[in-house]
Amino acid sequence: MEEAEDPLATTSELEIQLRATEQAWKQAVAEADQPPQVVYSADGQAVLMCDPMVKMAMAEREYAAFVEQGAFDEAVRVLVVRVALARMVHGECALRTAEAIVTLAKAYFELLKLPRQALHHGMRARKMHTKLTEQNKQDGNPLDFQKLNSDIAYIMGCAYLQLEHYEEARECLLQAERSFDGLPPEQRSAAVDIKLARALGSVCLATDKADLAAAFFEKALELLVQEQHQLQQRLNPQTPAVA
Repeated sequence: MEEAEDPLATTSELEIQLRATEQAWKQAVAEADQPPQVVYSADGQAVLMCDPMVKMAMAEREYAAFVEQGAFDEAVRVLVVRVALARMVHGECALRTAEAIVTLAKAYFELLKLPRQALHHGMRARKMHTKLTEQNKQDGNPLDFQKLNSDIAYIMGCAYLQLEHYEEARECLLQAERSFDGLPPEQRSAAVDIKLARALGSVCLATDKADLAAAFFEKALELLVQEQHQLQQRLNPQTPAVA
């Protein structure tokens, strides 16, 4: 008869892995400030020789710089490389790899305005999320998986909306809303809440559901007013609260 697995031992090993991963990330970011070793290939091209974790940290900085410059094609190319690095560091099917794919999907949609490519990568991330869930490999914070599910459903819903697949868009956006509403306040973003309401309003408007569309647009407007007022309060604590 096989002995039952000790859940405490499993938890302890998991905590050790999480701490090791966190420490590796901190080290990668720190090392990214150091000049990496450069070698030259046979054709004279310079090649950076450094750990994949370091390259991931460098890729994040490159992406932010390209976005700031408006070089969106280059920014997306960096994210493609970042997905490959995530697969090397975290594995072919892992939470962080799925998150990297979702970030790529968002960039295709928001930066390059390519909903088909965004949808393709959103589906890739969804399959990975489903596989991890079925195999019970949620080796991170369960809330991270819930947020990932919301992010995947949101970007797929937006892509379906742009492609005029309204029923699929509605289903995905409602799923994103349910997952998002279940997150604790510290993991929620007013900007995401506003985008969700606007997107759902657009789906309703496109499917001749004017009353529902108006309700979602009003919700988005109320959230926007609240967010602006909270910003004013942070800048000026004497600003009176909204009645």
